[in-house]
Amino acid sequence: MIGQIFSFLFIIYIQMGKEIKVSKLCPYPTEEPTGFAVGFTFGVNGRTGYIDTAVSYDEATTDEEAVQIALQKLGESINSQLDIMASKSPLI
Repeated sequence: MIGQIFSFLFIIYIQMGKEIKVSKLCPYPTEEPTGFAVGFTFGVNGRTGYIDTAVSYDEATTDEEAVQIALQKLGESINSQLDIMASKSPLI
């Protein structure tokens, strides 16, 4: 699958209204890729956010591995931002 843009979207996590989705998965950089760009959209209470990272081909050889590694790298930050979003009233 290396060398093509991945056009699927899948949900990683849904619990208590919190949702995390893979929204970007493609070779990175575009010219002569050395890894994957992996991005996540996340949200709760009608609020959403986005975060991404690069995962090298040395770290992951498949798209599934790239998503797992990216989630390990960004999971703490995503959860922190979701907690902040969840603490705010959905009416604001």
